[in-house]
Amino acid sequence: MLGKIIITRKGCRRFASALLWLLLALPSLRAAEPSEAPAARAPITIEAKFVQQWTEENQLIQILRGNCEIQQGETTIRSQQAVIWQRSERAGDKDTHYLTVFLKDDVTVEEPTRSLREPTMVRQMKTGADVTITPTNPIVNQPAPEDPLLAQAKQQVEGSRRTTLQKTQFSVQNPETDLSWKGIPFPSSGSRKRISILGRSNIQPNITQIDSNDTTPPESVWLITGGVRVLVFDPDQFGVVDLSADRMVIWVQSDGSGRSLTEQEFDSRAPLQIYMEGNIVIRQAGDTLTATHAYYDATDDRGLLMNAELRAFVPELQGDIRIRAQQLRQRNRESYHAQNAWVTTSQFGEPGYRLRSSDIYFDYRYDQSWIGNGNQSIDPVTRMPIPNRTPWVTSLNNTLTVTEYEIPILYAPYLSGPAEDPNIPLRSVTFEQDNIFGTQIRTEWDMFKLFGMDRPDGVDWELLADYYSDRGPAVGTSTAYGGENLFGIPGIFTGEGLGMFVYDDGKDNLGLDRRSLEPEDNTRGRLEWRHWQRLEPYDALIIGELGYLSDRNFLEQYYEKAFDRGKDVETLIYGKQDYQNWAWSFLGQPQVNEFENTTQWLPKLDLYGLGEPVLGDWLTWSNHTSIGYANINPAEAPNDPNDLFDPIPYITDDQGAVLMTRHQLEAPFELGPVNFVPFVMGEAAYWEEGINDDQIDRYVGRGGIRSSLMFSRIFPNIYSDILNLNGLAHKIRLEGEYAYTDASRSYTDIPQYNEIDDNAQERFRQRLLTNTFGGALPFQFDPRFYAIRSGAGSDITAPYHELVDDQQVLRFAVRQRLQTKVGPPERQRIRDWMSLDLGASYFPDANDDNFGEDFGLYFGHYAWNVGDRTSILADALYDTFDGGQELWSLGVLSQRSTRGSVYAGIRQVKGGDDLDSHILTASYSYVMSPKWISTMGTAYDLAEEQNRGQTLTVTRVGADFLVHFGFSVDESKDNVGFGISIEPKLGPFNAYSSQLSSLLNVQ
Repeated sequence: MLGKIIITRKGCRRFASALLWLLLALPSLRAAEPSEAPAARAPITIEAKFVQQWTEENQLIQILRGNCEIQQGETTIRSQQAVIWQRSERAGDKDTHYLTVFLKDDVTVEEPTRSLREPTMVRQMKTGADVTITPTNPIVNQPAPEDPLLAQAKQQVEGSRRTTLQKTQFSVQNPETDLSWKGIPFPSSGSRKRISILGRSNIQPNITQIDSNDTTPPESVWLITGGVRVLVFDPDQFGVVDLSADRMVIWVQSDGSGRSLTEQEFDSRAPLQIYMEGNIVIRQAGDTLTATHAYYDATDDRGLLMNAELRAFVPELQGDIRIRAQQLRQRNRESYHAQNAWVTTSQFGEPGYRLRSSDIYFDYRYDQSWIGNGNQSIDPVTRMPIPNRTPWVTSLNNTLTVTEYEIPILYAPYLSGPAEDPNIPLRSVTFEQDNIFGTQIRTEWDMFKLFGMDRPDGVDWELLADYYSDRGPAVGTSTAYGGENLFGIPGIFTGEGLGMFVYDDGKDNLGLDRRSLEPEDNTRGRLEWRHWQRLEPYDALIIGELGYLSDRNFLEQYYEKAFDRGKDVETLIYGKQDYQNWAWSFLGQPQVNEFENTTQWLPKLDLYGLGEPVLGDWLTWSNHTSIGYANINPAEAPNDPNDLFDPIPYITDDQGAVLMTRHQLEAPFELGPVNFVPFVMGEAAYWEEGINDDQIDRYVGRGGIRSSLMFSRIFPNIYSDILNLNGLAHKIRLEGEYAYTDASRSYTDIPQYNEIDDNAQERFRQRLLTNTFGGALPFQFDPRFYAIRSGAGSDITAPYHELVDDQQVLRFAVRQRLQTKVGPPERQRIRDWMSLDLGASYFPDANDDNFGEDFGLYFGHYAWNVGDRTSILADALYDTFDGGQELWSLGVLSQRSTRGSVYAGIRQVKGGDDLDSHILTASYSYVMSPKWISTMGTAYDLAEEQNRGQTLTVTRVGADFLVHFGFSVDESKDNVGFGISIEPKLGPFNAYSSQLSSLLNVQ
């Protein structure tokens, strides 16, 4: 019927075509419509983070990225990206500058009489004054004709010029206020379009051609029915656009030859419009669109689709984002506007959750960061950052609904963010119940979505809102960021922050002997910030930290994993700069948390030099010099007497200057296959206050010799599929070191200014004296003497130079490797199939250095990588004197990246008669089916016959949500808990999913 109307009523056909063209052009007309220009006498100033420019055909072309701002008089235009064509004309002694400006991403125009906000805009500007540009970074004078932003700008400017000319062709233009007539000419690329027409099935479509000579220029109209597939080949744009429908009408400019449509070639700017009906599918540049009715302008890559759905592939999700709309406009090849629509990442026809909006804008943005350049690559030619192309969704008047009944649960007037993010402010909600916190509700919210802000590249910001029925409410915020070139200085940087405060009405339960501890105050919390940055031009590193805790037990109670395994919460600034084999560093560290043992460095400076040649290659000189002012602040005792506390004897209330310099000479040589390195080291050190409040001068002399011997044998014919062997190499390295050390003062006279334990270990030592050894620590467990026996403080760069004393020791070890080849034949690599390290130490002065035993510190490390993912691991560390350490462990680890992992092992920790533990541990993570995942962990002490605890988590993988069911038992705290956590499912749940990796503990 559509064909009949067009054939018999040409006037109706022309009216329908014009109406469809008008519907398509409305958004671009609004975006490109030039506003009243400011006075041409006002100068134009341009600002941006990055500018790349070059001259072409007597015009200056500039590509701007990052915080772009153009100002003329009282008009200010801002965007994230822009392209400017600038041309100058001279009349007499005056120059007039004409600018054609394309702006993209967060475009805003501020004028005295109005304000505009658009995704993209084309603007014509003119001035008889100066045009100045002030970029944040140096301008790159390098042509970039293939830049995708430039290609899009050309397309938009050409489209806006045609639209403006059509709109004003019967009006008189005022050159002072309407500058569209000064558009910039673009050279033709010379590319030619071609069209291919195919049947949608084995049945060939019906094709009718009608020539219309009443139009200017003449047109050919092609009517196609019976199911058709049209391929538009366009080298300048997508390459190929694939359109399928039940019926089509195609308008092209007639060439007068009478040739069929498939035999013709068209200029890249030649008109080509297509109307489609019935089961429409459009595929272009990785996007797929479906609709019932559609109009497509192949010249400008614009379209109007009714009852439509857009599917765009998002690499981060390894899946599609879906936008379904009553009306969908394709604004250009990278931008869509959907009205009365909803968006989801679910692939089900009726998703369990969706974000319904009055307007949804989908386009591709180039990431911009608040600080630095974000995580961007650098173009090796121009040295300019290469922005990341990110699918982006912006939506208005949003309602989050769940279930097929579309039950509303959240409303937001404005949301904007990357497409891999479902644009839901609520990230997760967790419900738990246990004996310590009671009923718990924990939520995480996206702050950018709550405030309607665009998320900068490399920045996360969350609101934490929790409630604990037995403790009280909690609120906080966390952030993490990273990128490059902060403040314009080349180099990467990362940072994180966390602030959390709780109004706590309960008591702390920290374990067997601390199950009911009274907090010092009801208002409790944690505040942390850490920043790490490389300064590449200076080969330097800067670290800044701020750490505050309300009381000694808050971190252990609310963040036990961070307390046990994380870095200490402290405040400091640290910097280090390297220059060849030299380096220097500084450290400033005050005490903020008075309940922790802290050495304040106000400040500390270190200078290192390693391997400096002396007398040619005969000798090498290494040195380490340290200068600082230190103040040791021992931890304050807790108020609750049930919180066990004993001061650590070597952490004393002392302060003063701490000076040290060490110098070492080495004379390496070879004797046959054996390497020998004789060495001698001297140290001079000074402490203004010792343990007895006296000044201490100490001199240390150390000398000895190190040696090593390496030999191997190759077995190329050993091969086994079962044992994963492809040839075998046995490599053995024998190592030995003899050292004699003489110190003028004992380490027992010197406070431990340089900390040797983290806060969690010190807290354990403060309880160990009472709950394990009855108030007196056996000397064999003195950590400082153990460190001296092990040689921890003897190295030239050792961070705790206090830990040396009179000693004579011979250390020896044998290290063995069985290696094989793995990987494809063209890219084979060598891997350790099995390794075994064994060693021990001999103490000639056994009574002073090793509790009467000549030999000690026996160690062994064994690893058998049975396959690429399965390993058998064993370790041991022994002393044979009475009450010495007896540590060993044995375990099996199997890692299956797409299905899970399993570990089983046993570990002994024994020291004398008071400390004896045999811990049996096992854990697994397993994908039981596409819909169910389980993780489990258990620990049992065989020696004490006590259960240590169990955890079990089962995850239901739904169509739209992940639901976690958890259960835990902690015998030490007499605590049993269970919980439910719900979070949206982002994309497909497969080996590429970050959510699956986090569940299975896969890196």
